[in-house]
Amino acid sequence: MTINVVVYICWVVLFVHIPFTRAFFWDHLAFNTEWPRFLIEPWQFITYNFLHLGSYEEPGFGFGSLLHIGFNMYLLYFFGREHEDLYGSKSLLALYLITGIGGAVVSALAYAALPESVLGTEEAVIHGASASVLGIMAALVTLDPHRKVHLLLIGTVRMLYVVIGFLILDALVLSQISDSAFAAHLGGALFGFLFIKIEDKGVDLTSWTRIFFREPRSRRRSPAPAEEGKGFLGRLEARLAARDNEKTKSRSRGESKKRAKTGGKLPMAKIRVLHPTEKTAGSLENEIDRILDKISEQGIESLTAEEKRVLEEASRQ
Repeated sequence: MTINVVVYICWVVLFVHIPFTRAFFWDHLAFNTEWPRFLIEPWQFITYNFLHLGSYEEPGFGFGSLLHIGFNMYLLYFFGREHEDLYGSKSLLALYLITGIGGAVVSALAYAALPESVLGTEEAVIHGASASVLGIMAALVTLDPHRKVHLLLIGTVRMLYVVIGFLILDALVLSQISDSAFAAHLGGALFGFLFIKIEDKGVDLTSWTRIFFREPRSRRRSPAPAEEGKGFLGRLEARLAARDNEKTKSRSRGESKKRAKTGGKLPMAKIRVLHPTEKTAGSLENEIDRILDKISEQGIESLTAEEKRVLEEASRQ
């Protein structure tokens, strides 16, 4: 979000008013779908995803460009934060860039195959974060097809219908008035779906993002370096693993002491009946273990609202 906003401000305040930089942004940083131009400048697959230039006839600051970046940043904050809370910063960064690249790939293929009859006669240059935003939304829908969101003036609806509605709106209206082509939006959504399906197969698509995150220099516990960058599920699993190891060590030490006192034989444990209203830390840990096992076997979409609430509360402890 910071890169998108800073680049937009620099564009409307300075770069758009200088002929050289204005032409450079359009010709070399936005994504030019003409073959083989983007193959010679492959960085366009990434750089276009951080640009909101307005229209070619009226570049710079205007209602259209302001609406374009404002809408994209609002959706990126709303849905990107949800994905980041669940799966971590590295996953969100990988998803943003991969779906943006996917949007450019599909757009280039579409312009090559159907340059006019389907995609219209606008210049073959695209820019904006819309492909990545739709990719993030499609990824959340793929993870949980029944996920619901609350929309202003509409109410609570299934997120799947929101994604479909966006694509239909693009096909009917937005592709005619925006430089972000319908093909790029469709490609972003498609690659968001594929991102989740490929990760479900056990392929890690986020490991390369480590180069963008500073690793802790020491192993001191300030604050939770081993859990940095993970979502609440990752943090919860790390805490449970640490507690399980500690419990195992404590149990082994306790049994060794008892064997030493009883000549190698453990005494029969005393049975204590708990009051029905008495809460134990062990029961909560058992419930969390059960929920994590359910996620690994059936996926996060299988969780009930109560199970999600338990995980969220446990992650904040």
